Amino acid sequence: MGTKKILFESLAIAEKELKIELRFKIPFFLDSIVWPVFVVVPFLLVYFGQFLSGAQNFGGITLENFVPFLLLGTISSIALHTGFTNTPIRFQREKYWQTIESIQIAPINKLSVIIGHTIFSIITVLPAAAIIMLLLQYFSHTSILNIFFILLILIPMLLISISLGIIAGISMLFDESYLPFFRSLVFFITFFSCFYYPIAIFDQHALLALLKPFVLVNPFYHGVTILRSLWFSGTTPLSSIAILLMFAIIMPFLSSYLFNRAWKKFTIQG
Repeated sequence: MGTKKILFESLAIAEKELKIELRFKIPFFLDSIVWPVFVVVPFLLVYFGQFLSGAQNFGGITLENFVPFLLLGTISSIALHTGFTNTPIRFQREKYWQTIESIQIAPINKLSVIIGHTIFSIITVLPAAAIIMLLLQYFSHTSILNIFFILLILIPMLLISISLGIIAGISMLFDESYLPFFRSLVFFITFFSCFYYPIAIFDQHALLALLKPFVLVNPFYHGVTILRSLWFSGTTPLSSIAILLMFAIIMPFLSSYLFNRAWKKFTIQG
């Protein structure tokens, strides 16, 4: 009964978020399809310029595989920003509308909020993911089974990013001075995820080598590593899967716990 209740609550939350976003269809489709794909364009130009100038290999990236490498990084980046960037915005919006208190009053399991936002995020990510998959198949073919597993791996990545987004969202409900901190955190997670460059660059300089451990404990680095391994070789690195799944299990419960604690201890400010 508890599982069934969480499922119905999650679907209701996902439906509510989708209806709110679809009120303004053009911004929704720009944000979910156009801009995520455009982000990769400058990196494509930089890599192409390097190879045109005579470079043969950059950390295992070559002229033949740099486009799929970057597109797979783009999908991973979308998974991070869909949850971590957009979820706090939705919390802040409901705060300004003065509807956020309904979540506090309603007998809703806080895990339902996380799962509902995850379902909604999967819906918003799918169009951009489909476009990127078509582009990937044009530049470098892989099996349908590998594409299925790639889409499956996006789910734990979304769970982690939405859990982070919920922690950021509830923090800003009670004190908006946390906003710069979480914006900086998004930047650092992106930097240590190797979405657009290989991890090999961290071996090129002593200072960068000191930062490499931050990459190796970053679940989004392991997420994009799994996607690239699946696409290029059809393999799945077990250590990366273990780290990604560990974070995907822990983070929803952690964010749910902090959600409940924050509601009991603090009052909404601003």
